[in-house]
Amino acid sequence: MQIAYILSISFGSVLLGYILKSQILSPRVLSDRLKQVAVMVLLPLAAISSLWSFAPASGKLALLSLLGAGSLFLGGVAAIFCIHWFHIEPYRAGSFFSSSMFYNISALAAFIAFVLYGEEGFAYIQIYALFEQPIYYIIGFPLSYAISKADLHSFRVHPRVLLEKKVAFFPLGAVLIGTLLRLSGIPKPQFMYQLSHILVPVITVFFGLAIGLTLKIGAISQYRKEILLVHLIKFLFVPACLIPLGILIGFGSIRGGLPLKTLVIVSFSPVAFLAAIPPAIYGFDVDLANSTWLTSTISYMVLLPGILFLATRI
Repeated sequence: MQIAYILSISFGSVLLGYILKSQILSPRVLSDRLKQVAVMVLLPLAAISSLWSFAPASGKLALLSLLGAGSLFLGGVAAIFCIHWFHIEPYRAGSFFSSSMFYNISALAAFIAFVLYGEEGFAYIQIYALFEQPIYYIIGFPLSYAISKADLHSFRVHPRVLLEKKVAFFPLGAVLIGTLLRLSGIPKPQFMYQLSHILVPVITVFFGLAIGLTLKIGAISQYRKEILLVHLIKFLFVPACLIPLGILIGFGSIRGGLPLKTLVIVSFSPVAFLAAIPPAIYGFDVDLANSTWLTSTISYMVLLPGILFLATRI
């Protein structure tokens, strides 16, 4: 029943957006607005609510943030290796890189963790995703552009990139505020316990609608090689690196093993909707990013029963 609920919310919202696309005058504008509301309002509120009542049982949990950042770099490094090894042309390579490096953590993985494990599971995902947005904007965006131009020497890391993308401060600010409220000892209002049960599914619906409004399905067959490589990175290479590290750190002995269970769920995360933003901004292959998002998300849902089985057995 829980998996059916996850599927209906995740794919139902995408399907609805795809159906509405032909009925709306400016679907891309509406898609952008939905993303902005989700990232700047709904997701921060849900994160604050979860972290406010979240009591970490061990200082080891801070390492979740490092594993989250590590997963992004693992995906990016693997992408660069594949680009050179398989001679992916620059126009496609930039999108392949963003698809491999960007993960659907804050929407899909967080939603699944919330449905299965409640606010505590959602809070672990927020810790895991702490550095996600800054890494995307400071490193992922400019590096994908440099790769699309076949000129890695033009890549520069500069804080002003983050300042130009102020949306990254909203998730970071939410984590900070939620943690400070927890440490302050101020009791969490009763209504906020119910608020999360509304906000988290709504966030997923907003992201799903936003994706459906701009989705093109016909181009998938053009990218069989890239889609296969992205699947190997997302569903084999990264989990094979992260899960053993989580076991070695000792997440399985904390809070009944819940940090390790959420790590398993998030380590298999598919391509993020944000992977299509650098191609749209810088002018390389948007259809490749959309194709990898759709196929990896479907694959993730097919694999989900096995992923959950693994999470309960390790």
